[in-house]
Amino acid sequence: MNQLYNSDYTDPLIVQLYDLLNPFSKDSQFYLELASNPSVSTVLDIGCGTGVIAIEISKKQKKVVGIDPSEAMINIAKSKYSSKNLQWVVGDISNTPLYKFDCIFMAGHASQVFLTETMWTSVLMHSYFSLNPGGILAFETLNPILKPWEQWKPSFSKRTIFHQHLGQVDVWYDIISFKEKVAYYNTYYDFKTNNRLITTKGAKIFREKEEIISNLSKIGFRIKVIYGNWDLSLDTKEGKELIFIATK
Repeated sequence: MNQLYNSDYTDPLIVQLYDLLNPFSKDSQFYLELASNPSVSTVLDIGCGTGVIAIEISKKQKKVVGIDPSEAMINIAKSKYSSKNLQWVVGDISNTPLYKFDCIFMAGHASQVFLTETMWTSVLMHSYFSLNPGGILAFETLNPILKPWEQWKPSFSKRTIFHQHLGQVDVWYDIISFKEKVAYYNTYYDFKTNNRLITTKGAKIFREKEEIISNLSKIGFRIKVIYGNWDLSLDTKEGKELIFIATK
């Protein structure tokens, strides 16, 4: 992860809001069902965050490793659930255990935080070599055709959450710039209880579908399917997502 951006994943205070802002939803269910396939025994969740999906997969009697560069995130994951089937790791994919996986996935648009081609190629290569033959790599990106970053403005993005300890927090985005496929934006956290406003910097890269297909193919992956949304629509022009499933 680029350390210059996405500090809301590492700030211990803001991380406490993560599950309220990113609850278990359709995308979580998609990866849960993918990993629940009888052919899958070992699973790697790259960028597992607070473990929302990894925990549910481990309950299916799968051996799961959840890895994230944020120690604050992993600490919350550890506090929520423990199991002999579940291992938490602070770091990136190069820090994973040496055994192979049947399924590797990146949820929550985690694939878009790898801003440079070096970072992106590295995570794809490590994923390939960490998979068993026939293993699955799955991830999604926001569809660049729809220019979703144009909606990252206070008037469109503002929402209010209520934390049991932190009280009411208003959260919104504000797009700063878009250049060389990368959207740069600020996220604002307005803590009403103590009248404190925290601003973080964020960045997401928007690679085109054909570029990602080429990236995967060069590593050795075979594209199994590309969905356009969580309802498994194949429309990748109008769909909000580009959901890739590739095999080794």
